Amino acid sequence: IEEMEKPNNRVRTWCEPEEYPEVVELLADRDIIGQLDEEEVPVVEGELVVNGIFGVEKPKDPPVKLKSGLMGPVLRLIMNLTNSNACQISIDGDISRLPTALQWNMVSLLAYEIIIWTSSDRRCFFYIFRIPRPWWKWQAFERKVEEVWLGKGGGAGLKRICSRVVGMGWLSAVGITQHLNRNMLNRQWRIPPQLRGGGKPGSSSDAASGSLKELKPRLELRRDRPLPYGFQAQETTAWAVYIDNFDEGEIIEREAG
Repeated sequence: IEEMEKPNNRVRTWCEPEEYPEVVELLADRDIIGQLDEEEVPVVEGELVVNGIFGVEKPKDPPVKLKSGLMGPVLRLIMNLTNSNACQISIDGDISRLPTALQWNMVSLLAYEIIIWTSSDRRCFFYIFRIPRPWWKWQAFERKVEEVWLGKGGGAGLKRICSRVVGMGWLSAVGITQHLNRNMLNRQWRIPPQLRGGGKPGSSSDAASGSLKELKPRLELRRDRPLPYGFQAQETTAWAVYIDNFDEGEIIEREAG
């Protein structure tokens, strides 16, 4: 408590008034935001610990038509949680296990070998993880909204909203989501076959059938232990997860590729 910083009330919700109702309605419909009673919002040195929202442009997406009739860029939603972060100690989670790109450079191939690379990026990664109710108050936002915007039979009046999911700007977001993602991949075969698409251990990935490829924990590329590639024939594959990115490298003979 003694190390808490006084909240910076300069945080703002950077959204045009005519666009904001639609943004809030969409977030509520997807269960990304929830409601708080005003007395739930933390107070430090007489100031409410409230946060802001803004967007950054997604350059690869085509522009869209705004309420004003003008065209504008598609934005990625960012939760500015600097006020909340100042009142917390970071949960490191699995940060110490984050792989580095340089680790892949340690792989040596023989003259007759090549490496097959598989990579994927999970979309909206942080927002798929819901946080427990006691954490909501630390992700409250400074701009109140009309209750009717929140749907579900809401009445009149202003309501304080908060994030129900891991905010991208939360200081503990990386450590926690890295831990969750790693453990989901490491324990995927504990899921009953009928729930994971019917894949069998050792089978290849198949997007059409929904099957999954087994990921062996001992072959995970991690910062805190040696390179998993070995001299055994079955150890020609390694995989790594870096927050929302998944990478897998498999060494095969050039003729087989």
